Amino acid sequence: MRARTRLRLALGTLFLLGLVIEIVPWHEVRLSSGEAFFAPWALRIIEGLGEALAIAALLGWFVDEAAKGKLLEDVLDDVSAPIAGRLLEPELREAIERYLKADLVRCN
Repeated sequence: MRARTRLRLALGTLFLLGLVIEIVPWHEVRLSSGEAFFAPWALRIIEGLGEALAIAALLGWFVDEAAKGKLLEDVLDDVSAPIAGRLLEPELREAIERYLKADLVRCN
């Protein structure tokens, strides 16, 4: 299994876990004596944990994609010019670097 697939599977699992924690009515869980099973502070922690897991999974999914794209773009910008001109004379290397860093390339 590829690393990307494992990451998405883990993030999906975290999202579903957070969703389940959010959906379950924890305040209705009672002991046989009728007392609430969880203290009020524990209920707030459980509900906050559900929200946090769901939000973290969504952010992880979308931010991971954006970060990978930005990282790839930065690496290509930093590495392409030195690789393309590494065996050339300095003047030719500088000319190639200018072409590679140009935002607009005109033909003719």
